[in-house]
Amino acid sequence: MTITFQATNLSLTDDLRTYVEDKLADCLRPLQDMNLDPVSVDVELERTTFRHPHAREDQRRFRAEANVTVPGRRLIRAEGSADDLRQAIVQMKHVLTRDLRRWHERLIAKSRQGAREAKALLSEADVTSIPEVDVVEEWLEVEEDLEARSEQAADDAWQLLDEDGADARDFV
Repeated sequence: MTITFQATNLSLTDDLRTYVEDKLADCLRPLQDMNLDPVSVDVELERTTFRHPHAREDQRRFRAEANVTVPGRRLIRAEGSADDLRQAIVQMKHVLTRDLRRWHERLIAKSRQGAREAKALLSEADVTSIPEVDVVEEWLEVEEDLEARSEQAADDAWQLLDEDGADARDFV
């Protein structure tokens, strides 16, 4: 898993980086349990600028965004905004956890749906039209035939060696 960080209008410290990595480890744990490591995680941390305060009255001061690329789906995106940067990261973590859980549940549902369809096809098959063949008896007959052929071939080989006057110890 590769985590790429981008900080806009703020400095990215090691403490902040480890905080984000810990939060991402919590919400990406289900993927690791499924042996589906995400290809990449892009994290953007931003301090918003208020150039036009009347246009952005509802927007908070800090924003955290994560884009997770997972196998089988292009992108899972989560965003959080708050007055504190750590609160924005926690909010982003909750959204990401919820979206990953939904994605995981959809995978399980598709697998179960396929199993249900296969079961339905098998139950609909007309079993009476299949001729009864005792597979075990047929297999035993084939096995006995192969044993008999291999014993006969071994006896023929020993007989040829005896006729030529060769000693069997020469070949062992």
